[in-house]
Amino acid sequence: VEAAACSDAAIALAMINQVRIGDRVMIIGGGSTSIGAAAIQLAKIAGASYIATTTGSLVHQVKRTTEVNDVITEEIDWTKEPKYLEEKFDKIIYVTREADASEKAEKVLKSTDEGGRFVKLSSFNDKNTDVQCLTRILRLVEEEKLSILLDPASPLPFSEEGVESAYDILTSGSARGRVVVKIC
Repeated sequence: VEAAACSDAAIALAMINQVRIGDRVMIIGGGSTSIGAAAIQLAKIAGASYIATTTGSLVHQVKRTTEVNDVITEEIDWTKEPKYLEEKFDKIIYVTREADASEKAEKVLKSTDEGGRFVKLSSFNDKNTDVQCLTRILRLVEEEKLSILLDPASPLPFSEEGVESAYDILTSGSARGRVVVKIC
């Protein structure tokens, strides 16, 4: 089932390729999406020294299922947090499709001269992933270094009801990971 949902992790890998050992990384929208969950794990594998992520109401789930140093809720204006203003991020990975946060991110991101980089999801899609990327993801899953975040309802049965349920979850915006319909 996880192999069927690896495309998001492959997109995350393409985004995380900018992360270097010792980098401080913020993943905006990483707490509740399958791409974000993969990005958090892959940033850790890449050697990030500090990872912060934003999330809505899933703070406890994010703390329990990922190795982040800081989980930032919607109520907190991270652009004004002294700890981020004083020690800025090397990379900010923006994994949501909502309004662009690059202007906000500039406040807590190192300059490009210092190696600062803002990477956003709209620059990536399945076309950015290749066989090598997917092979690496599958190897990490097999080695249990990476787990794919699946929605708790997954896998759903390949039936009219199962497909309708998957559609409802996706269109409601309530998916908490990749929604999978199991064909066999």
